[in-house]
Amino acid sequence: MSIATAPAPVERYEFSSTDSAEITDYIDRMYVGNRARFLDVPPEPTFTVRTVATDTMTVDRVGGAIGYATDSEPFDYLVFEHLIAGRYLLRGGAEVLLRPGDVAVVPMGVGLSFEAHDPDMSLLRLPMDRVTAAAEGQGGAPVGGLRFHSASPVSNTMGQYWQRLVSVVHRALMDPESSMRNPLVAEQTAAGIAAAALITFPNTAMTVDYLRDPGPITPSALRGAIEYINANADQPLTLTDIAEASGVTARALQHDFRRHYDTTPLGYLRRVRVERAHEDLSTSEPGDGQTVAAIAERWGFARPARFAVAYLVRYGRPPTEALSA
Repeated sequence: MSIATAPAPVERYEFSSTDSAEITDYIDRMYVGNRARFLDVPPEPTFTVRTVATDTMTVDRVGGAIGYATDSEPFDYLVFEHLIAGRYLLRGGAEVLLRPGDVAVVPMGVGLSFEAHDPDMSLLRLPMDRVTAAAEGQGGAPVGGLRFHSASPVSNTMGQYWQRLVSVVHRALMDPESSMRNPLVAEQTAAGIAAAALITFPNTAMTVDYLRDPGPITPSALRGAIEYINANADQPLTLTDIAEASGVTARALQHDFRRHYDTTPLGYLRRVRVERAHEDLSTSEPGDGQTVAAIAERWGFARPARFAVAYLVRYGRPPTEALSA
């Protein structure tokens, strides 16, 4: 059962300048409400930005031989920062000094100020609703009730984990042939980043009060969720999408899927996608150019190795055998 998922829009922007006025203007426009000023300007200032944006997230690589400060209005989205080189100071409720290798999440809902000297840094921007949905799906935290307590990760180990994870996402998005053009891959990547943020940076979901298990949903609602997943497995579905289509809360849907199917709604969705990929592998013809990697990516698996494991668990043999059968 082949599908022809339309590539997701991937927008790319680049800016580079040695003109002080142009640099100031760009920094002011880079984030809404910014007001920039120079702290030190070398004889030949440089400032470069590469941005790649999808419907699910945006990444920036910012560098320059220049010192500047920026005051900003509160952000209404999450910005995760990784300082690769230079000096960087973040003020937003508390003061955080980033050294090369450090990561941070920018506080939301408060006025911000930044100081950067000869920075080389990567940024990842993510809508807050992605993370609140992940919190609800994982632990029942109410949507809209999530807050991050600190800009710094819970430990150095988790900071290193986050740095490696985001570096992979950056490289993938910056690649002109990125698998992120597949909306299924982009959606799953955003969901994975959101879930990782919840265990990396201190937040209210880590200390949420115990919530009693929700009551069972109706059989018709559960059937509706299954039918919706099967009918839309080729779309970039979220837990919220499935719950809204079923007319129940995400938490109740999670609970009943675990009780009846020993998995989550998104786990069930992955299972369906493995089955659809199996159909494509089984119906491929010699010489038609189909590969395991291409079919896996078509169904949202950016890494062939992970798809191979999921396929082996489901069918008891590697996917290459189905392709060559």
